[in-house]
Amino acid sequence: MSWKWLPERFNSLGLRLGVSYSLIFGLVSVVGIFLLNIMISSYVMRGVDLRLIEEKRTIAHYAAFHDRHFVKGKFYDEAEARGTSRIFYNLFSTQGEQIASSDSSAWKDSVWDSNWLVLAESEGMVLTDLVLDDDRIRARVLSAYVGEKLILQITTSLKDEMAFLAKVRMASAILVLAMVMVGVGVGSVMAKKALAGLGTVNLAVKRLADGDLTERVTLTGTPNELARLGRTYNRMADRIEILVREMQEVNDNIAHDLRSPVTRIRGLAEMAATKGDFAESDMEIMGSIVEECDRQIHMINTMLEISETEAGLGEMTLGYMGVKELISKTKDLFFPLAEENDIRLETDSLENFTIQGDLRKIQRAFANLVENAIKYTLPGGRIFLSTTLKNDTIRILVTDTGIGISPEALPKVFDRFYRGDISRSMPGNGLGLSLAMAIAHAHDGTIEIESALNQGTTCSLCLPCPK
Repeated sequence: MSWKWLPERFNSLGLRLGVSYSLIFGLVSVVGIFLLNIMISSYVMRGVDLRLIEEKRTIAHYAAFHDRHFVKGKFYDEAEARGTSRIFYNLFSTQGEQIASSDSSAWKDSVWDSNWLVLAESEGMVLTDLVLDDDRIRARVLSAYVGEKLILQITTSLKDEMAFLAKVRMASAILVLAMVMVGVGVGSVMAKKALAGLGTVNLAVKRLADGDLTERVTLTGTPNELARLGRTYNRMADRIEILVREMQEVNDNIAHDLRSPVTRIRGLAEMAATKGDFAESDMEIMGSIVEECDRQIHMINTMLEISETEAGLGEMTLGYMGVKELISKTKDLFFPLAEENDIRLETDSLENFTIQGDLRKIQRAFANLVENAIKYTLPGGRIFLSTTLKNDTIRILVTDTGIGISPEALPKVFDRFYRGDISRSMPGNGLGLSLAMAIAHAHDGTIEIESALNQGTTCSLCLPCPK
């Protein structure tokens, strides 16, 4: 299974916006529910404290007007009615002597702090916590001075309250999970709404890059930023269409203004050489003029073809061809030249991948690579033509054992008219690789070069597999 889409997917602006919205929504939900839990817990504990204070008032009345036996009986009656494990009463003197208490069997392992009595005498009333059984079960203790040098302690278990708060926390966790899921959905909708129209602009830009200069976008019901982007794209496309049209006119003028005079000069020199009675030196000069005109015409044609190809102005006659056939035809074309220069031109058992495009232009680009390999390979050398398939890209390779390219010159080899120090003494105009790269780009491909000085060069014509 291919995972190539994962980096692109995780780098998606829509996904990142959706995740951001979901995280913000989830964070706000968690903080809100956390604060709500604190409020509920505080409210529950506040209710317990108010009940203890109210009960303290009633018990204090009994302790003030009745003897200890009555008070003790009242303690037992209240504890039995509400459950001895739920509430426990104690009445102490200010010296710490226990005067009366309810049934203590359920509370015998509990440890009360004697400082509570001191604090109750000095402050009047103290509310504290008491740990029961384990850290999860607690009790609330009210210690209060009730007059006549008596201190009342009422201890109530918080088991029911703790169970209630545990249910609240469980419900809160479920609510947080539900809200996070809702946040994911809301985030996705918000991200989709925020990016509405971006796909339309992207498609228009792609079509513009493919040469469709008439493509425009109409964005309705989209955010102002995207609407402005659409209007900016339309203005840009209008400007590009005007510039390309003007460039096409300039190219036509260049073709007429340069090629025509050079062609006339060539024709006049050739006619003079055939009809006139000139000395041999003059005939050589006229022959040189004809050759130089031919070279200039070829250079002008190549420049115009590069410009048209890069601008997408040239017509593309699409078709299909097997790579094996392309390499075989190119080998047959250059085999005599390679043999003349004592260079072995070889291929291996080629796999017949299929390429799509303007076959004449692809053949010309590949021929330029082979011609360069022959030009810069010394006698006795070897040129190897092969093909591979990697990541849905067909790579047609030309590997030679020639003079190589220096690291300083390698980034410049595709520049127009660039020629390295070694190649300046050889025939050429520095446009071959520029034309080959323009043709590759016109087919959504590229040319890659790996080279080491005096060790050889590998040129790869990379073309996408036909869809």
